[in-house]
Amino acid sequence: MNPKSIILALLFVTSGIFYYYFTGATADIITIEISQVIDGDTAKSTDGQTIRFLGINTPEKSMPFSEDATDFLEKQILNKQNRILWGWKIWQNFSVCIHR
Repeated sequence: MNPKSIILALLFVTSGIFYYYFTGATADIITIEISQVIDGDTAKSTDGQTIRFLGINTPEKSMPFSEDATDFLEKQILNKQNRILWGWKIWQNFSVCIHR
């Protein structure tokens, strides 16, 4: 392995350690009940928290197939106890999480 590759690998690992240390980035698996599906990638929990699902990109309400995406998400999570990977990061006034 050449020295340049070793230095790049060390910088990458060090930057990751500093990121988690200084931002306090954490994630927990929690159980939450969804009371309302807003669209194909956004929902509300029973405690009123708006949740945007990370890694899911669906059509907005005015676009074709948006009703299909919303119906699918409702069948999957509405009025059920859902286990999600919950991150503390707030993005565009939404709590970002990953479902199951």
